[in-house]
Amino acid sequence: MDLPREDLTRAEKKRAQIRTAAKALFLQSGFQGTSTDAIAAAASISKETLYRYYARKEDLFIDVVRSLTTERLKLSQWTERSTKPTSE
Repeated sequence: MDLPREDLTRAEKKRAQIRTAAKALFLQSGFQGTSTDAIAAAASISKETLYRYYARKEDLFIDVVRSLTTERLKLSQWTERSTKPTSE
């Protein structure tokens, strides 16, 4: 279950900010075509901050894939619930 944005810690908000920027770039340019410089710029952070949260680009990519998988799972569960007939 996602926490409301105001309930996230500063670190969780920063990770989400980085993940959002990285997701867009990975989807646009792929893993190899996306640099950490581009991710930091898109997230409006320094590379030092990026590496503080993700030691390697691979770690960030795994986090992005994990979040996409979680989003997809939640969507499929919601769709499944909303299409089940209700008992009367």
